[in-house]
Amino acid sequence: MSQAALHIRDLTVGYARPDGDVNEVVWNVSLALEPGTITGLAGESGCGKSTTALAAIGYRSPGTRILGGTSLLDGVDLLKVDTRRLRTIWGRHVSYVAQSATTALNPAIPVGRQLAQPLAVHMGLRGAALRRRQVTLLEEMGLPDPEAALSRYPFQFSGGQQQRIAIAIALSCTPRVLLLDEPTTGLDVTTQARISTLLRSLVSEWGVATLYVSHDLALLGTIADRLAVMYAGEVIEEAAAIAVASRPRHPYTQALIAAVPSAHLGRAVAGIPGRPPAKVVRDSCSFAPRCPHVVDACTVDH
Repeated sequence: MSQAALHIRDLTVGYARPDGDVNEVVWNVSLALEPGTITGLAGESGCGKSTTALAAIGYRSPGTRILGGTSLLDGVDLLKVDTRRLRTIWGRHVSYVAQSATTALNPAIPVGRQLAQPLAVHMGLRGAALRRRQVTLLEEMGLPDPEAALSRYPFQFSGGQQQRIAIAIALSCTPRVLLLDEPTTGLDVTTQARISTLLRSLVSEWGVATLYVSHDLALLGTIADRLAVMYAGEVIEEAAAIAVASRPRHPYTQALIAAVPSAHLGRAVAGIPGRPPAKVVRDSCSFAPRCPHVVDACTVDH
């Protein structure tokens, strides 16, 4: 096994409450992102996936508190680095692709200028060298007529093309780590498949260590190398993606798979009643109130 590009250990995150207390929303999460591989992080909305991904690279939204753990990139703990230094790391060594390219891209700035910003800031490219890099990136993303695309605005592209542009910007400086936060959720099924195939190819070819956050367990089962399932802020199951998808061990993972529509299995979709708790549950199994297999031991203080 190669050395992890980003090693997250015992990450614990909370949100400050108006009364001064802190609600734990992520607890003791450990993940190792290996070069050239995709680690999937699956779970329902509200389970802490995006909070984990952003906190791991040092990003803190208002009210966020890092309560423990480390996140090591080349020996540097991103949880202890100030914002000024983080801005030299983000974009150059660590990149992020948001769920919606429509909101991530600036509608008032041509695509070429948006692609030029990280290349100029982090790699010092100018003039002809900058232009060549821009065109090459859009070619590798499969954009038609990349030369002309540089002068066009985001609204002049389809949703799938906008997402390809967002990926081009994220990969422009050949980062070591890539975070994908539901990057295909707003796209139709055919475009989702094309973007996922492109991402799988780029991750392998460029050797970038990738964390792919998604509620779509079926998608992660096909694209990821390893798969971690998250519930109520904890990783409850982690193994090779094919093992988790085909032989899930935790009742929550089994329920997630049962909730995925399938044209081949000939079974009805089974929804999961209730919703995830709003914070980490320490004194019992967090999934017990929703679990069809619950026994007394699940609700007893451990």
